Amino acid sequence: MKCPKCNNNLNDNSQYCRFCGQKIENGHDNQYIYSELYSNTFRPTVTSDEDYIKTYIGSNYENVKREQFSLLAFIFGPFYLLLKKVYTPALLFLLITVCLYSYNPDIAYIFYVVISAYIGLKGNSMYLQHATRKVEEIKISNPDKSSTEILEICKTSGKPKTNYLLIIAILLVISGTSYCINIFNHNIKINNNNNSINDNEEIEETIYKTKKMTYPVSSKFKNTAITNNYASYQYKDDNNYCHIVLIVDKFYPVYQSIDEYVEKNVYINLPTETIRTIPKEDNKTQFAIKEIKSNTTNRSLFFKVIDNDIYYIEYTENKNYDNNYCQNTIYNFIWNATFND
Repeated sequence: MKCPKCNNNLNDNSQYCRFCGQKIENGHDNQYIYSELYSNTFRPTVTSDEDYIKTYIGSNYENVKREQFSLLAFIFGPFYLLLKKVYTPALLFLLITVCLYSYNPDIAYIFYVVISAYIGLKGNSMYLQHATRKVEEIKISNPDKSSTEILEICKTSGKPKTNYLLIIAILLVISGTSYCINIFNHNIKINNNNNSINDNEEIEETIYKTKKMTYPVSSKFKNTAITNNYASYQYKDDNNYCHIVLIVDKFYPVYQSIDEYVEKNVYINLPTETIRTIPKEDNKTQFAIKEIKSNTTNRSLFFKVIDNDIYYIEYTENKNYDNNYCQNTIYNFIWNATFND
């Protein structure tokens, strides 16, 4: 300590200054009072659990406490909860999303958006509840710690840590799982298609003739109408259907091109677009084809001009049909067609 008069250094237990003789009174008491004042000034005082929770959450406490909609939580969805260390619901949401994706990707996307919206609304509330539980666990597991020490533990435990390795690992697991599911489903579909194709090879076919066109039709297809200029065939099961319609119409000299025929034929109801051809190996028969795909059906139109007649074949298939049976049938229908003089 120093002498209050001459400011020279003295021993802590000195009662008089050895330099100027100044009496030193209550040296120890002054030091004690100073220490107490310093300690009280810089030592925080805890009055409730809210102080612990506030320290755990940090500077964003007031926003979290209001439990309002969070745009950030909505954008990041389950990953927002991961960053806040709310692991259990975040991983559960992601797991459900992956499982739904294996069943139907569209449903999985809808579920993820709904969950993200829910997290946007309830994310702060979930985080606040999580912080409250963690603070209680910290208090119970540290009964011998002072309030200052518990505050420090809450600050360290609650501090958001961007664990990039964890997030990358989770994303890799999700991506790998989705890839494996897609491969698995794709292989199943290929096997089903192959089985369907093999089944088709064993199915009996009947040869029909409409005008000059001779063509095979699978026995699975039902004849709904057959005339000299018109034929209709339909295959139908419990869930799906496909059908083929063959119409022979006058072409020359009414129309100059297939595009003109398509454009002026009110029954086709098809926008003009580029026509592509499907050649046969022997180049004997070529059909011009137009394809239209909608949300519910696939529609293909085939055109062939022979001796002033146009052979117009319409093929439609339910888009939910899950094998190649119908498509194989129409291409077999077209590929094996012959025209007689």
